[in-house]
Amino acid sequence: MHLVINASEVGPTLRLTLAGGIGLATADRLRDAVAAALASSAPKQIALDFARVSFIDSAGISTLVACHRSAAVAGTVLRLENVSPVMRRRLWATGLPFGASAAPPGQPQP
Repeated sequence: MHLVINASEVGPTLRLTLAGGIGLATADRLRDAVAAALASSAPKQIALDFARVSFIDSAGISTLVACHRSAAVAGTVLRLENVSPVMRRRLWATGLPFGASAAPPGQPQP
């Protein structure tokens, strides 16, 4: 499994575009990318673009929780974008506080 992470800044938002799977073997790369962003530039918002994420397991979901907590401590909003319906169901079922980005299945994303 692999995970490619590309970063770009648009105003106060740091966008991390993800491609591949987020699992036990790759979750640390996502955690490290978010931690580095928070340490170097403390953006007001980090957008994680999931359009090309093909897989997420419990390790990946745990990493999203950790990233959300780290961002909240730093005063940064962590937002998920382009989340597939399958992934939205998984995230919504866990009760993760990602707001409308993880809306229940069948409800539109903003």
